[in-house]
Amino acid sequence: MILLGLFCKMEALHRHTFPKSQHLTGRTAIAELFVEGKSFVQFPIRVIVLCVPKEKEPVRVLLSVPKSHFKRAVDRNRYKRLLRETYRLNNGSLLAAVADKDYSLHVAFVVMAQEMPSYADLSLLMQKIIEKIGERLP
Repeated sequence: MILLGLFCKMEALHRHTFPKSQHLTGRTAIAELFVEGKSFVQFPIRVIVLCVPKEKEPVRVLLSVPKSHFKRAVDRNRYKRLLRETYRLNNGSLLAAVADKDYSLHVAFVVMAQEMPSYADLSLLMQKIIEKIGERLP
């Protein structure tokens, strides 16, 4: 009973949202991320992270599914939808870790695989990626 109450309080602290303001947009911001960012691979996703001066949003995210891997737009859109959903549900720890820092993060998730993963696999992968980003924060 006590654990349930604690869980409800923890859930109340973070709303599982991914608003438009957290999407990384703008040609210069994206170019800077790919040129200056540090990357690592958690197959099938390549993650690029860049610390930038403090912004309104603590983390801004870019999702990329290359046409060379998924020829049909339907498949690219489905993969991006899965990525958005798994990030939305698992980003609480990353947002909390960056919220009190004096910088913001720009993050890109670039798909490297040729096949579509299941939602469960992608959710576990996103948890690992977010943990790894949290460990590498300055």
